[in-house]
Amino acid sequence: MAQKKYIAPKQSRIGQLIDSLFLLVLVYVTLFAPLVLGPIERFPDAKHVTSYVGLIPREDSSAGRQHFGHLTKQGNSLLRFLLVEAAQVASRYDAALGRVYRRLAFRKGAASAKVAVARKLAIRLYIMLRDGINYQEFCRRGSHAGMLVNKPMVCE
Repeated sequence: MAQKKYIAPKQSRIGQLIDSLFLLVLVYVTLFAPLVLGPIERFPDAKHVTSYVGLIPREDSSAGRQHFGHLTKQGNSLLRFLLVEAAQVASRYDAALGRVYRRLAFRKGAASAKVAVARKLAIRLYIMLRDGINYQEFCRRGSHAGMLVNKPMVCE
């Protein structure tokens, strides 16, 4: 009896195209961010980079009370857009960022989770540019904050 050939449904082809477009966004971020940020030495730490890009909340303080509002939206809006789009991709392909996204999406909603992951990506990008390393080396170094044992960070 002759076997029928399996023809992949159109949805999987469209899904592959969308995945490749999202990966293209990651490439744009890595090429575009250094041009927008300029010399990375002008930023003393990662907080200044996230502030420059506009991925921090507004703060209204008075008489000992703090109220955090919406994003400041300072800096280059295209870079901020690309970082948020790249955060969507990274949360799908990077295990650690995926956990952060799912935890925050459950608590705060998907939009806030995307922005939080975009902020983490901006910080990772700053560290990689500052130290002149690639993503694999970044993952090998890992983050030891809150760890009891010295294990490398999981990046996939």
